[in-house]
Amino acid sequence: MGILLWFVLLMLGGAGPPIEVLGSGMQFVAKMTPMWHAVRVIQQGWLGLGAGISWFVVVGVLVVSAVGALALFRWE
Repeated sequence: MGILLWFVLLMLGGAGPPIEVLGSGMQFVAKMTPMWHAVRVIQQGWLGLGAGISWFVVVGVLVVSAVGALALFRWE
């Protein structure tokens, strides 16, 4: 189940087909994924443009993931 979800997020996030070739509904869903924001940060940085709010989304996902990992991971 996890690998299926990963492939869907990968394809919708911009790492697969360009978002411009997707339908309008799929574009809306794609822009809600964290992967789309990560791809946008990389693309905009490569082109020398500002990524805007995408930086905050990527950093927010990083912080939430780190806090979750610290709270749930236990050495035993």
